[in-house]
Amino acid sequence: MNRVAQHNLQFTKVAQLQGHKDAIYDFALDAEQYVLYSAGADGYIVKWDLRNPGDGTLVLQTDQSFYSVYLDIESNLLYAGTSTGRLYCVDLKNATLLFEKEMKHRAIFTILKWKDEILLGYEDGVLAILNQGDYRIANSAIRAISPSNEGLIVGSSDNNIYLLDAELNIVSRLEGSENSVFALELNGEDLLYSSGRDARIRLWDLKIFKEVAEVPAHMYQVKSLSYRNGLLLSSSMDKTIKVWNTDLELIKVVDFARNGGHTNCINKVAWVDDRMCVSSSDDRSIVVWQVDNNP
Repeated sequence: MNRVAQHNLQFTKVAQLQGHKDAIYDFALDAEQYVLYSAGADGYIVKWDLRNPGDGTLVLQTDQSFYSVYLDIESNLLYAGTSTGRLYCVDLKNATLLFEKEMKHRAIFTILKWKDEILLGYEDGVLAILNQGDYRIANSAIRAISPSNEGLIVGSSDNNIYLLDAELNIVSRLEGSENSVFALELNGEDLLYSSGRDARIRLWDLKIFKEVAEVPAHMYQVKSLSYRNGLLLSSSMDKTIKVWNTDLELIKVVDFARNGGHTNCINKVAWVDDRMCVSSSDDRSIVVWQVDNNP
C-alpha cells in the first residue's frame, strides 16, 4: 500500500471525447493550441479541440491499427506508425497525405523528432533514423525514447534502459526493471522516471547510473508517465491514473468510481498545462481533466 502524501489536488472530468471504434493507443499534443491528435486500433487519427470539446475531425483513416503518433509542430507534419510497420505522414496545413511507406521492420511503437530527424522505435529492437539508417539497440521492442543532454534514453521490452550518445552508441545500461519498460520521463537533467510491465515506477540518478527509489505503483502494468512542475502522472492497465510527488509519494488516485474516469486500460496520460491533463484508453475515449489545487 502506497502512503498518500498530503496534497489537495482535485481532478474534474471536463469532457469525454468519443468517436473511435477501438482502443486509443497513443495521442500527440499541440499544447499551445490545445489540440490533440488521437491514434487508435481502428485505423483512425482524429483531431480534437480541447478548449471546445465536441465531435472530432477525421485526419486519416486506414485499415491498419495505429500504435504511435507524433506531431512535428515546427513543420506542421503528423507522423503515425502502425502495427505492421507502415509509416504515414500527413501535411496538416494542406490536409494531404504526404506519404505512406512500408518500413523494413514491423510494429512502430514510438516516434520522436531529434536533431531535426525523425526517429522510429521498432518491435525488433531497432532504432531507425527515417531515410538514413538503422541502429540495433535492444534485444526486444523499443517502447520509449527520450532526448537527454548527451544523446538519447531508450526503454525496451528486454527490461533495460539504454543511454546513447549523440552518435547513437550505447554508453551505459540501466538494469533493474523486472519486465518491459514502457515509459520514460525526465525530471531535470539528472533524474529519470521509468515504468512498465512490472507495475512499478523507478527513479534513476543519471549522474551515478543507479536506481535511487522505486514504488509498487499500480496493480497492473504502468503504460505511461507525464511530469510537470513537481507532479508525476502515471496511467495503468488497472484503469487508474495516479499522481506522485518527486519522491514518488502518492498524492492522488483518479478512477471511475471517484471521478467518472475510464472503464478500461488507460494507455496514455499527459499534462497539457498546469491545470489540464488528458488521458486515452482501451474504452475508446479520451478524457479531458481539469486539475485544481484547493486550499
